[in-house]
Amino acid sequence: MALKHSLVDLGPLRTVPVYRWLWFGQTASGFGSQMTLVAVLFQVWDATGSAIWTGAVGMAQALPLMVFDLFAGSRS
Repeated sequence: MALKHSLVDLGPLRTVPVYRWLWFGQTASGFGSQMTLVAVLFQVWDATGSAIWTGAVGMAQALPLMVFDLFAGSRS
C-alpha cells in the first residue's frame, strides 16, 4: 500500500477557496474552545485553590459532551 493512500487528501484545501476558509474557521474555533476550557479551569483553581472544585467543573463541562456523543454517534 502506497504512502499516498494513507495520508489525508489536501487537494480541496488547495483548490477550493471557500472550503479553505471553512477549514481554517473550524480550526480556529476548535482552538478557541480548548482555550476557553483551560481558562475556566484555571479561573476555578485560582479562585478556590481546590482540586475537587476544579475537577467538578471539569466534569460538568465534559459530562454533556460524553453523554450526547453516545447518542449523536459518528459523523463520518
